[in-house]
Amino acid sequence: MDLMMRLKGGQAFKAISDEFHAREQMLGQDGLPLADFVEIMLKGLPKAKSGADAYDTISGLIDLFNDIDINGDGTLELSEFTSYCVDAGMVATRVKVAPLKYQYIKNKEFVDRTTEGSGIEKIKWCPVLKRALVVETKANSVKIYTSDFKQFHQVFATSVNLPSAQVADLDDFSRQTAFTTDADLLVQDAEFITQCKLLVIATSNLTLAFYDVDHYSCAMETQTTVSQTMLRWCGGASVLATTGNNHVVSLWRVAADKVCLVKTLAAHHDVVLDVLPIREYDVILTCDIKRYIYMWDIQDFRSRGHLVGHTHGVRQMVFSSVNDMLLTAGFDFDAFGWDVSSKQVVMTLSGHRAPLVGIQLARFHTERAVTADVDGHFKVWNIHRLNGSSAQLLETISNVTRFCPRSFVTLSPRRDIVAGSSVLHMFESIKIQKHDEIPLRAFYHHGSNLFIGVTETCVNLWDGTTGALLEEFTGRIAAIQYDSINKLIVVSTFPSTRDRDDDEYGTGGIYVFDDSTIGECDLLRSLTNVPVETSSFSYNASLVATVASDAAVHLWDFETLQLRCVCTHPTSLGLHVVAFWDPYPVLVAADNAGNVLFFPTASSQSSRPDGGVLHCLANAHVAAAEGEAS
Repeated sequence: MDLMMRLKGGQAFKAISDEFHAREQMLGQDGLPLADFVEIMLKGLPKAKSGADAYDTISGLIDLFNDIDINGDGTLELSEFTSYCVDAGMVATRVKVAPLKYQYIKNKEFVDRTTEGSGIEKIKWCPVLKRALVVETKANSVKIYTSDFKQFHQVFATSVNLPSAQVADLDDFSRQTAFTTDADLLVQDAEFITQCKLLVIATSNLTLAFYDVDHYSCAMETQTTVSQTMLRWCGGASVLATTGNNHVVSLWRVAADKVCLVKTLAAHHDVVLDVLPIREYDVILTCDIKRYIYMWDIQDFRSRGHLVGHTHGVRQMVFSSVNDMLLTAGFDFDAFGWDVSSKQVVMTLSGHRAPLVGIQLARFHTERAVTADVDGHFKVWNIHRLNGSSAQLLETISNVTRFCPRSFVTLSPRRDIVAGSSVLHMFESIKIQKHDEIPLRAFYHHGSNLFIGVTETCVNLWDGTTGALLEEFTGRIAAIQYDSINKLIVVSTFPSTRDRDDDEYGTGGIYVFDDSTIGECDLLRSLTNVPVETSSFSYNASLVATVASDAAVHLWDFETLQLRCVCTHPTSLGLHVVAFWDPYPVLVAADNAGNVLFFPTASSQSSRPDGGVLHCLANAHVAAAEGEAS
């Protein structure tokens, strides 16, 4: 990269591009070999002052050639060179990118003293239990970590009903003792079954052992015909998916005291690497090391087709319900976003220069995708469908030396990343943009000791004890209402005034948050691309009213956010205030001329589908002034 910064003047890139094309025409091929690339680049660099400088420059250009030649064909194409420059930030693009509010930084205070083996094979995070499990290479135990990774349980692979190790501090890890007698019993994989509060461990002796998650004592076990190397709990189908080297996916029904095999899926011809249920489409997806992705019905497990797009094996799949998109990553350098209903690739996450380890979702004010490659580079992507066919790269994390991750997870609903190579590494999402807006309104919830602060552009969730910012939801806020009975927060936003390149939501919208869980404020449902200037909420009518510049009141069903009716008045000059007159089924609105309008909320259900006015209190002063003027 230092060599690239030494190019002479702003015309150096254009000169190199022209020389590339001329040399390709002379050679009669696409791309240049190493010698031609070095010769062209030397013309654009300052002349070496000594033989040692020339040697260092040529060595650097050879290394640069090998770094840029991502397809390994021994020639360097201009597109590869340009992509490298854009990825390095050396060529200006026309994409307008908003300044980052968050940045991933390696947590240097976190030091992994628990990993014993040659490395970490698998990391899984269970947001329901707020626990993470780690499977090490050739280990005879599974480590269960708390959400801060400061404490852990160690569950040993054993066919004997022995208790597991007790909770241990990291400093006490050296005093942990293994009381399993099965020294050669190795853990292949492990998975939490949240529905039954069980932990299942697949071992090398063809056994699936189930442990309760409270005391980690063995509750039951079952035998398999081959060693199961991959376990996935499919919550939408209530089945446990397992697979081994026979390439067959086995589906198991699991109860508190019983496990039985219900179906086998035998379409794959190589090792299956991941299984993903998608409740929204009633399908289960399986992928293998041969690039194939198969779809199965979630009810009767019949085949529902396959997805074609990868050229190499697929390692991991996740589904973004917010963006209605399936995301897949594998041994390709690119990840893909799929429309499940059409089975087509709708987005490409392009920018990595090595095979991918996996892909995860992270919740900021909306869902982002996080990818990692085998060279230790992480990338954060904006996967909103407004970006078109290419995801927007927001951030690259590559500041860890000698780091080759094998697995990683995002700790939802937080944004932190935990990755495993020879040891565990933790990356924290730090807010780097200061909060400099004046709060418009604030709420305090004594049960969870949380503050909700509202500004023009965001809703912030603050810890009442430490004052730390826990979560931020953005969008120009028009109004906020609190439903104390159901403990719900209803937020409506203004239409966006930002440029499209800087816009993540398009226009305004309605967002419903749930604050019933202590320490969290989850987004329940949302309705985007809805113009909103002001709004109101009624618990009795179960309606949300919004007003836009069209001088009409839109009534939305609170449970489904479907439009119930539109209330209009022909003489209205633009509404700017709206409120429900609870407990009566009446909505009151006022326009810019000072007229007060009464609309029936019951019209959204039956009698008056046109949303007609019940009564109008006209502003007599305005009417008199208009009469005198005429």
